[in-house]
Amino acid sequence: MDDQKRNVETGAGLQESRLNQDFIDLLKKYGTTVLLVLLAIMATYVGIQRYSQFQQDKTDQAFADLDNAANTPAVLLAVAEQWDGRASVWEIATIRAAKAYLDSARTRTEAGVNPAEVAETDLLSDERVVASLNEAATLYERVLNRTAGSKPIFAQQARWGLATAHMSLAALADDEQRATHFDNAETALRDFVNAAEGSDPNKVAIGTKRLELIDMLRSDPVTIYETANLPESARFQPDPVEAAFSPNTTTPEGPQGRVLQGTEMTPEQIQQFMREQGFNAENPETIDPATIDFGAGAGATPPPSDDTSGADGDGDGTTEDPAGNDGAGSDDPASDDPGSEDPPAGNPGQ
Repeated sequence: MDDQKRNVETGAGLQESRLNQDFIDLLKKYGTTVLLVLLAIMATYVGIQRYSQFQQDKTDQAFADLDNAANTPAVLLAVAEQWDGRASVWEIATIRAAKAYLDSARTRTEAGVNPAEVAETDLLSDERVVASLNEAATLYERVLNRTAGSKPIFAQQARWGLATAHMSLAALADDEQRATHFDNAETALRDFVNAAEGSDPNKVAIGTKRLELIDMLRSDPVTIYETANLPESARFQPDPVEAAFSPNTTTPEGPQGRVLQGTEMTPEQIQQFMREQGFNAENPETIDPATIDFGAGAGATPPPSDDTSGADGDGDGTTEDPAGNDGAGSDDPASDDPGSEDPPAGNPGQ
């Protein structure tokens, strides 16, 4: 019995030893190859991660350059060419450049320039306006050719912008060219409507309205008149409230004043006028234009100016309020005490 048990233990030990030796032989034969494969897998994974991060950084830089670009066609087109193929930077930058040309034609100013800073004598001529519109149409066509089958959002923007450019060109063209521009605009709008059919009813309605407008303009072209040729009733009339407080030009005699119905007023007189109307002169945002009484119109007389001896300008050292009361008998509760040192609220200069 003991011999049998001893033989079993010896056989088990030999079997285990044989298995260990087989594993060692396997490692000697394939160990290096397995390690190289594992290292290759790990290196590939790290490389993919690094490459993805590199591409993401490039995309972020492209959009950062786009955001920081000035709103001028030359700069925007340079960004578009630099990052061509990177996400949708080319499409966005090119469309923005085309819009800049449209804005230039609309305001008759150089693209990227603030229209408020351009004098009327520096406005673009009709030839320059036509050139800007042609540039816009060319850029929209480039975008449309590249995105018609792959990026429908940009294609729709390009179709609408192209139609707008051709309609604007039609307004400045002769009869033959006008018909050509209207045809191009109509083609772009019909493609716009067809692309939106079934997915965006709002765009379909807008495009249809624009097509109806083209049909109307074909039969009855719009005539653009100069301001001097318009009747007085059709000319631009400034808002009366804005005109009342509009800045006046600086005069050699003194600082810049304000205009009230054609009468020059100093800032102190404006504050007095506002107080008489019941406004808080220190907080102009509380002004309700509907409550302003401008008196008899252009002939309204501003409040009296201050002098060295009295706030009412008559040199007698007294102060008169709008009701005709002086400082001793004023109805203003703040001035009922004739010995008060506080000036009446309506006289900032005393």
